[in-house]
Amino acid sequence: MPSTEALLGFALAPAILIAVPGPRVMFAIARSLSIGGRGGIATVLGGSRRRMALVRGGGGTLMVGLGVGLAVTGRSS
Repeated sequence: MPSTEALLGFALAPAILIAVPGPRVMFAIARSLSIGGRGGIATVLGGSRRRMALVRGGGGTLMVGLGVGLAVTGRSS
């Protein structure tokens, strides 16, 4: 059984990492404070929209790569 100190350290490290906001959260807070709540909401929605576009773009790239791979190997499915 690990010592109490080891368990405490193991539990404390993730708690600190979870409590510290990331760059996207800090940016949204800064925009909200500088231009108001509507600007902060627009910043969050814009970031979410950008992330969705990247996910869609990545999915499209995967499908194109798979199609090219199948065309090069001559497989139909």
